[in-house]
Amino acid sequence: MSEIPKPPSEAPKKFHPSNWDASVIIALIAVLISSATALISLKESGILLEQQQMLTAQQEASVWPYLENRRIHSVSSDTSVIYQFTIVNKGVGPAIIDSVKYVFNGKEIMGWGLEEALQEAYPQYKILQANNSTLDGKVMAPGETHVIITERIIKAKTDTTNLMDFLNEFDFHLEYCYCSVYGKCWKVSSLFDIKPSEECSFRSDIR
Repeated sequence: MSEIPKPPSEAPKKFHPSNWDASVIIALIAVLISSATALISLKESGILLEQQQMLTAQQEASVWPYLENRRIHSVSSDTSVIYQFTIVNKGVGPAIIDSVKYVFNGKEIMGWGLEEALQEAYPQYKILQANNSTLDGKVMAPGETHVIITERIIKAKTDTTNLMDFLNEFDFHLEYCYCSVYGKCWKVSSLFDIKPSEECSFRSDIR
């Protein structure tokens, strides 16, 4: 029995744009337009984000506080000198201060306790505390100076010690955090150690 011959197979159609119908072309154009729109939107979003970041940086800079710790020494007489510790806001915005730690020669003392600590450490001198004003919880305006403490140190007339050298001998400083009105904070760990810090928290009672 002879086999029935198979009909010749049709040659595959070549993939060519001339074979596309209108609906395919319209769909492809729509995809291209949609992709272009998405790319433009993404680019615009990036530009807007950069502008927002620049605006935020400018706003933060416009209220940037900078607290400078100062030790002021002055000669009162041949036998006495004045020691003063002050804080100055040299920035352009208010500084919002949290709790403060008062440190003398590596040990924490009370905010008003420098006179007692000095007298105990240096009994050969007479220590007189002229004034004391704690810093805890204060908001310092730009340009404001806050005098923390003023001490008068007196030596005997027969004492040949150089009191100015003595003032450089002991270490009294404050440890505290301060923040700008935008909640950016800095930590003060010693006289000159002031660094941005995420450990500090913005005081919620300010807002």
